[in-house]
Amino acid sequence: MSEKGPNFVIRKLEEDIDNLRRETNEKIEGLEKHFGLAIMAVFKLFRAMANFLSSTTPNTKETAIANFQFMRDCYLGLAKLAIEEEMKRDLITDFKEVLTNVLRGSDRIPFDDMIDLLLRGLGMDLTREWVSPNVIAEVWGAKALEKFKEMLSE
Repeated sequence: MSEKGPNFVIRKLEEDIDNLRRETNEKIEGLEKHFGLAIMAVFKLFRAMANFLSSTTPNTKETAIANFQFMRDCYLGLAKLAIEEEMKRDLITDFKEVLTNVLRGSDRIPFDDMIDLLLRGLGMDLTREWVSPNVIAEVWGAKALEKFKEMLSE
C-alpha cells in the first residue's frame, strides 16, 4: 500500500486536475483566437460595406446621418464582442480610418452642417473620439478647426 496508498491516489488526482486545467485553458485560448478572427472578418465586411455605401450613395443629409448611425451601431455591437483590449483598439482605429475617408470625401458639405450630421449620427462621444482635428483642418480649414475644438471643450 506504500506506492498505491492514499498519497499516491491524491497525487494522481492532482495531476489529472492540473492536466484538465491546462487542456481546458488551451482550448479556451484556441476558441478565443477563432472568435477574434471571426469578429475581425465581420469588421472587414463592415468596413467594405461602409466604404461602398459612402462612395455610392448620394451625399444628402439624410444618407449621411443614416451612414453615421450605421457606423455607430456596428461599432457598438462589435465592441461588445471584442474580448481583448487590442481588438477594441483595432476596431477604434479602423472606424476612425473609415470616418476619415468619409470626411475627406465630404468637402462640399459646409462644416456646420457636417458637425450637425456627425452629432446626430454618431453622438458627441464618438465624434469626440473618432474625428481627427487634423482632418477637420485639412478639409474645412483653420476656422472650422477652431470651432471644432471649441465644440469639443464644451
